[in-house]
Amino acid sequence: MKKFVFLIMAVFSIAACSNDDNNAVDTEPVAIEPVVSAECTFNGDVTLTSQQEIDAFAAHNYCQINGTVTVKQIDNVSQNVNLKGLEGLVIINGDFIIQDNPTLINLNGLTNLKRVKGSFRLLNNPMLFYIDGVGNLESVGNVVNISGNEMLQDMKGLEKLTSLKFVSIHNNAALQSMQGLDNLVSIDGLSIENNMHLASLNGLNALTSIGSDSQYGELTISGNAALQSLNGLQNLTSFKGMTFKLSGNTILKNFCSLQGIAATGNITTIFEAFGNYYNPTVSNINSGNCSVE
Repeated sequence: MKKFVFLIMAVFSIAACSNDDNNAVDTEPVAIEPVVSAECTFNGDVTLTSQQEIDAFAAHNYCQINGTVTVKQIDNVSQNVNLKGLEGLVIINGDFIIQDNPTLINLNGLTNLKRVKGSFRLLNNPMLFYIDGVGNLESVGNVVNISGNEMLQDMKGLEKLTSLKFVSIHNNAALQSMQGLDNLVSIDGLSIENNMHLASLNGLNALTSIGSDSQYGELTISGNAALQSLNGLQNLTSFKGMTFKLSGNTILKNFCSLQGIAATGNITTIFEAFGNYYNPTVSNINSGNCSVE
């Protein structure tokens, strides 16, 4: 397997000596960008429809793909599929779509994947239990869509993602929490819908900001039949957007985790709560009437 080189950037800070303790200089962490060889780069889109095609493509030991990668099990749909041959893949400069694979259980084989420049989509993989095989993924440039994966229970494997554009998590019947998104601090939009066993939003505890000056934010939490509280959103303190909707969560009784964002006044005119067990107003939340428990 060809070796690739990672460029490590070091930053040195020089601070003048002073007797005043207030003159301390803060330094920001510097991102380490993966750098790969042109010799292990594939130019073009790739669609892999069977284990045989995955293995044949993997034999080239590509480290970078300048295009979209789609894994979609069309041929031999009863054959077990795995991604173990793709260990060398570091960068995808396009979308990465893993869709309609009836026998895919995990994402093992993607342990070296660090960057997806486009969207990352996991769609309709009914036997996908685990996604921790992408545990070194540091950057996704566009949408993250995790939908229709009936056996997936959490988001473990996405711990290195700290900032994202739009995240859509829909129709994952066994999903119980957002664990795995523990280091996500800012996001442009978040939609969590129709995950019938989702009992908690724990895992979103680091999230402080939705939306920005350049991108209107959205928060939609709808149709999650087991969701009783919004624990996990208690550190959200900044919202810049036009949609803040909580609907159809039939046993959702506790909105107290929204007290921080409600107090800012940022959601007063756009807040919607309907079809839940309890449907407070922003005024209710601010006054402490945030729960019926």
